[in-house]
Formats: sequence, C-alpha cells, structure tokens
Amino acid sequence: KMLMIDRYLEDYSLWDKLPMILCVHDELQFENVNQDPVMVKHITRIKAIMEDTPDILVPIVAETEVTETDWSEKKELILT
Repeated sequence: KMLMIDRYLEDYSLWDKLPMILCVHDELQFENVNQDPVMVKHITRIKAIMEDTPDILVPIVAETEVTETDWSEKKELILT
C-alpha cells in the first residue's frame, strides 16, 4: 500500500503540495494547510487506496482526522 501511495503522490506531483510529515507503520500524517479542498480530494483517494484490500477477508477501515495545530485536539475529517 505504501508503494501505491508513493506512486499516487508522485503521479500527481503532490510531494510538495501535500507533504507527508509522519509515517509510522500504517499511520500517515499529511500537512494540508488551510484544508485545501483539492488536497482533501487527494486525501480521500489515499484513504481509498489504504482501504482497498481485495486479498484480505476482513475489511480495513482507514480513519481521517484534522487538527489546527495541536495533535491532541484532532477531530475526525468528514470526507464526502
């Protein structure tokens, strides 16, 4: 999955626009300044890549959250 996300970020030239600031095991954190709606669409696609697991019988659910500056105050990001 991480290689697929890397390829997605590369294909859409997102490494500078949507920087990944943290990657630990299966947790990815991106910086999306001002919650740019175009970048939210890309986050939605990244979430779909993470959840697409045809070889696994148990569904995988990826969560998205948003915070202003303090990670302890993060809230669920609703993707439509």
